[in-house]
Amino acid sequence: MDLIADELLVDSGQKPSIKYDPPDLAPQIYIEDRGKNRLHVTVIGSFWEDVLEVQRPAIILDAFRKAGRTQVAEQISIAMGLTPGEAEALGMEEK
Repeated sequence: MDLIADELLVDSGQKPSIKYDPPDLAPQIYIEDRGKNRLHVTVIGSFWEDVLEVQRPAIILDAFRKAGRTQVAEQISIAMGLTPGEAEALGMEEK
């Protein structure tokens, strides 16, 4: 997903801020350090609506690699892609 890779580039300062249309299209990326070089990553966005749940982790890992964050990708032990509704059902709050 180019949206995720682009947002990672913005977060790292390698790309200027992006104006999303509609605004809720912007991915929300949560990275949780679980210690011992393990990261849990959750990406929330409406763009997941038409993507099978089993495909989402690979898309997230590919986005990190595309954004030049291969070392981070190698530390990800859990990658979840959630729609806003799925995130809400799990009790996750928006940034």
